[in-house]
Amino acid sequence: FMDGDNEHHQNFAIQHAHQYDIVLVTGKPLELEKKLNLPIFFDQGGIITKRYGINHVPAKMEIEGDKLKLTEFTL
Repeated sequence: FMDGDNEHHQNFAIQHAHQYDIVLVTGKPLELEKKLNLPIFFDQGGIITKRYGINHVPAKMEIEGDKLKLTEFTL
């Protein structure tokens, strides 16, 4: 999960794009998709971030066994 308007978040996403799907919480997904040449998803209305309690971005969500692991990063 990342702020699509933040260049530091964009650079972070490029470095990790081969491992994870990119989900924007703000920004313009179609423009960023063209710029990065990567598939971009958008958390419309903050549904996913609210449901899973994501308060800070960039963040990643992974499945570990039968649980979700949420990691929030500082850049």
